[in-house]
Amino acid sequence: EFHKNSADIIRLAVFGRKEDGSYHEEICFPANNLCVSSVDIQAVEPVDKNTRELLQKSVTLAIDIATKTLELNATHVATKAQQESNAKLTLQKLEDNIEQETAKDVVVGKKSENNSIASAGQAVADSKALAEAEIIKAEAEVEQAKLRAEAKLIEMKSNVELADLEHTLEYQYQQRRAKLEIMRTSELALIESGKFANMVGALGPETLVHIAKSENETKAKLLGGLGLKGMIISDSNNPVNLMSLADGLIQTKPRK
Repeated sequence: EFHKNSADIIRLAVFGRKEDGSYHEEICFPANNLCVSSVDIQAVEPVDKNTRELLQKSVTLAIDIATKTLELNATHVATKAQQESNAKLTLQKLEDNIEQETAKDVVVGKKSENNSIASAGQAVADSKALAEAEIIKAEAEVEQAKLRAEAKLIEMKSNVELADLEHTLEYQYQQRRAKLEIMRTSELALIESGKFANMVGALGPETLVHIAKSENETKAKLLGGLGLKGMIISDSNNPVNLMSLADGLIQTKPRK
């Protein structure tokens, strides 16, 4: 007990005890103002030799006991830690085996499920592909029908447009032909009138009067030579009687 608490006993003896039982923090000497605030104990050694030897043995024994105790504690702690580690390792192995078996069961279940899904998916895919093929076929037939209808409509429009074009060309041709016929007739009339005017101008008025006063047969020959079938000469003194004109023309017709 003394050896264990020797440092406190020496500090208490140097600094003195307080009322609460603890020692003072420092001690001062008024003669020279020396203050001691700390005591460092380098060593504690009994004066008696026997006591010192016994104390040394006691210290050595205490050290040996403490060392062995520490060794035993360390060995116990290490053994306990090793046993706990082995137990944890064994438990972990068991848990790993359980998890592995559980994982195997899950994998087998997943494989079975995947096989079922694959089979069902293949059937669905085949059905879907068949349905899509039928839809595509139907759409193609509808598209072909539309194309045929459009082609027929285009053909009908082409026929109508061709008929309209033919009718327009025929109408234009008939108009041009009529215009040409009118122009030809007008030109022939102008030629005949010019020809007649020239012939009348060449004969002169006396010849025409002579023709008018001649006999019917002679008159017909003269008119025939002029290219005429008959003629009417009138003035303000001799107006034309239309009622007797027809009879006169008939009578002047040459006999065969």
